[in-house]
This record gives sequence, structure tokens and C-alpha cells, in this order.
Amino acid sequence: NPQQTGPGLLPPGHHHPPPPRDTYPLYPWLLSRHGRIFPHRFPGGPDIPGFLLQPFRKPKRIRTAFSPSQLLKLEHAFEKNHYVVGAERKQLAQSLSLTETQVKVWFQNRRTKHKRMQQEEEAKAQQQAAAANKNSHHVTKWKQ
Repeated sequence: NPQQTGPGLLPPGHHHPPPPRDTYPLYPWLLSRHGRIFPHRFPGGPDIPGFLLQPFRKPKRIRTAFSPSQLLKLEHAFEKNHYVVGAERKQLAQSLSLTETQVKVWFQNRRTKHKRMQQEEEAKAQQQAAAANKNSHHVTKWKQ
């Protein structure tokens, strides 16, 4: 009976059947991210122009693998100064056969690591101080 309502049933006039499968609109941003992962969901296959399948952003940058000697020199530079800019960064990059961007990002990451290590040390010191206070409190209590 089309007039029935209940769980899973909609009143008359409120039913919209789902669109048939494989008729999704071909949005370029969707194709660029998912067209190669789920090619069966996007009709047209090879007829889709190549530019629609390409992402709209630059390809992912390859991770730089620094050599031990580069890391040693970068660490020495970081010990002297946590910020390297301008001519100093350019000279350091050239001496290490790296780009200025690679040096800049290494210093950003190293500052983040330094900050995290400092916070961990401070938290450990606070825990030790709290434990010492807790123990000394009990000792003084028993001494009285």
C-alpha cells in the first residue's frame, strides 16, 4: 500500500530514488584524486582527457636524505645559531650542496625537535620535583 508509513518508508511525495550507479558527475577534482584508485566508478575510462586526471597541485616533494656529513655540519650550525637566514643560509646551502629551501626546512624541523626535547626535560624535572616533595613530605611527617 503506497499510503503506509513506518520504519524505512517515506510518506507519499517524499520518496526520491537514488540516482543509478555509475552516473556520478565527472568533477575534475574528484577524478584527479580518485579516478585512478576507483576507475570502475567513473565511466569513460580512456576517453577522459589526461589533464582531468592530473592533480591541480604540485607533485609531492621527495624526502631529502641528508648524508652524515651534511647532518654534522647542520647540527654544528644549529649549535651556533638556531636561525639561519639570508647570505648565511645561502652559503651553508652551497657548502652542503643543498638548496636554501632544504636548509630552511631542516632548521624549522630542528627547532621543533629542540623545543619538544626542552619540554620533555622540563616535564621530567617537574615530575622528579613532585616526587621529591611527596617523599620529603612523608619523611618530615614521620620525623615529628
